[in-house]
Amino acid sequence: MTPTNSKSLLQFIFDQMEKLDKKKINCQEAQAQAKLAKEANNVLNYEIKRADMLLKLRESEIEIRDIEIKAIEEESTIKKNVQTNPYGIIENINKNS
Repeated sequence: MTPTNSKSLLQFIFDQMEKLDKKKINCQEAQAQAKLAKEANNVLNYEIKRADMLLKLRESEIEIRDIEIKAIEEESTIKKNVQTNPYGIIENINKNS
């Protein structure tokens, strides 16, 4: 999968508009691709909002359980003493970083 950011997503949309203008793709194809681009943009916006919230939480020293940390999904990286305390996972990761 190609890494995507706002700039590459916008470039894709402009390319599709140009193809539509030159009749290389039809309206249905352009519509379907526009819907996919919209969803990709929603994910990018979510990531920006999530990063902003994590930064604000870090500054305020409020601890939360992050359900998207890779270590939570990988049982092999979770130690037995951390499994009893769900917040211990975050503490363990923060100590190691």
